[in-house]
Amino acid sequence: MKFLTFLARIGLGGTLLILGANGFQNFLHLPAPGGKGGELLRLLESTHVLWVVHGLEVLSGLLILLRRVPLGLTLCGPVVVNIVLFHGLVHRTNWPPAAVVAGLSGFLLWRHAESFPALFPKPEPAKKPAKK
Repeated sequence: MKFLTFLARIGLGGTLLILGANGFQNFLHLPAPGGKGGELLRLLESTHVLWVVHGLEVLSGLLILLRRVPLGLTLCGPVVVNIVLFHGLVHRTNWPPAAVVAGLSGFLLWRHAESFPALFPKPEPAKKPAKK
């Protein structure tokens, strides 16, 4: 299980770091989506909201790679939700990578459940009935 956690950490952290940095420099030359997805991304880009999103991706990717997984997951959580919503509702052609990112995030969240007690409360032990 430790090896799977290591692979998930490297996979998610590396993906967030590379795609976040690509948002600033566009070294991967990914094609821009058309239709409503393209319109939405152009709007977010023109208002510089994507700078914040890409900055969060880079920062959370670095934190996850540097074994600060709970903090990295906290920062990338809203980004991952928006990635899933965008690819699930607006631009449906690239949903498999979004599903992989969501799966890796969910797996790491589960593996670090002790850092998120509000999400994963420990069950209270059953009380023994009083003897008469």
